[in-house]
Amino acid sequence: MPSRRDVRPYFAAIADVSAIDLTGLPLPALIERARDLRARAEHEPLDGLLPSVFAVAREISQHTLGLRPFDVQMAAGVALARAASCSFATGEGKTLAAVAPAILQALTSAGRTHLHGERLSRRARCGVDGAALPGLRPRERRGD
Repeated sequence: MPSRRDVRPYFAAIADVSAIDLTGLPLPALIERARDLRARAEHEPLDGLLPSVFAVAREISQHTLGLRPFDVQMAAGVALARAASCSFATGEGKTLAAVAPAILQALTSAGRTHLHGERLSRRARCGVDGAALPGLRPRERRGD
């Protein structure tokens, strides 16, 4: 049995994600693909949609944030999508790793992705949402 910190079992799914090449697609085309996935989620199991959802999430992240999740972050996302627990140190990309499984779960509104860390916990305790408080400077918005 793999250790709790071993994401190797999830790399097979990442190979399937990487086989879906969406690089070069403009953002509107990616958004349309996401809409198509939502329609498919009504009739297909989420695990079958995982590679497509993760591939779209990876490219949208690149377009909107300028950040492309590393394979290990995507593998952690697969673990989260399959209800496993993941542990990241500060700065290793917890939030970015949680985006794709959160999108996958949001397709049906039936599941949840839980993510917490020290900084994220402080933000939640204070009810601070950086997007909701545009007057904050970036460091305050991050909770630093």
